Amino acid sequence: MPEIAIDRGAAEVTGFSVRDGALLLQGRAVPTVTLTEALTSFLDFLQSLEQPVLLAAHGARRFDKPVDRALIRCSLTRQFQQLGSRFLDTFLLSKALYPRMDSYSQEILFYFIFWLKEKNS
Repeated sequence: MPEIAIDRGAAEVTGFSVRDGALLLQGRAVPTVTLTEALTSFLDFLQSLEQPVLLAAHGARRFDKPVDRALIRCSLTRQFQQLGSRFLDTFLLSKALYPRMDSYSQEILFYFIFWLKEKNS
């Protein structure tokens, strides 16, 4: 279950919402697991991959801090560190590749890259 409210924009994009203590997807209740169960499952998945793993996140600097806190809270930091996983920040990469853009939102980048592909076809 989300511990903070789901942003309206995020709810529109993902279809997730919370009502009366239940997590909903497209208005239908979906099962949830504890944070520890979710992180343990994620770590098991990462461990099944060839190491080290490079995790890409748009805004990784903002993304990895909550993940770090969650790992600490669930006493799983050591297990994550043993995997040798690293983060690639696609927001910073986009800014380096296309320094003159007005926005680096994922939506804008999607349309920009689509436009570049069409232009070069």
